Amino acid sequence: MQIADVANRRADAGSLFLLGFGTLFLELALIRFLAGNIWNLGYFPNLVLIGVFTGLGLGFLLHRLVPDRLSPSFVALAFGVLLSLTAVIFHQGVDLPGFDLYHGDVGGELYFSFPHKEDQSSSFLPFLICFASVVAVFGLLAQKPPSCFNNSPR
Repeated sequence: MQIADVANRRADAGSLFLLGFGTLFLELALIRFLAGNIWNLGYFPNLVLIGVFTGLGLGFLLHRLVPDRLSPSFVALAFGVLLSLTAVIFHQGVDLPGFDLYHGDVGGELYFSFPHKEDQSSSFLPFLICFASVVAVFGLLAQKPPSCFNNSPR
């Protein structure tokens, strides 16, 4: 085995560790952050997990479409989308659709709530944009690990 091969395997192993740790940390941070800032999302934290796993699955499936030279740009783009998501949540505010002033009827289940603002007109569009942003962040991040797997010897 060549010294360069050993160095490449260690670099790929280090990259996989950092990507795995970063992805899990970001997942947990987004679950807490989004549940704390999107009104009534605390009732449904699995919505964030659905977005995360959808993004990871799409990233792994579509990684062959991304050339290796563009992969760092996609990771940087993921952080740009993440910063945009946090800016939208802080400046515009996003509500979970389906909740009225004091209660919500979501899928036939009744959830009682206290309004965080009097004019609570929740729309699906801001929430869908946030959900799509979570999918995009993890999809952009998940295109990198398969290339590390492909470069490792079998």
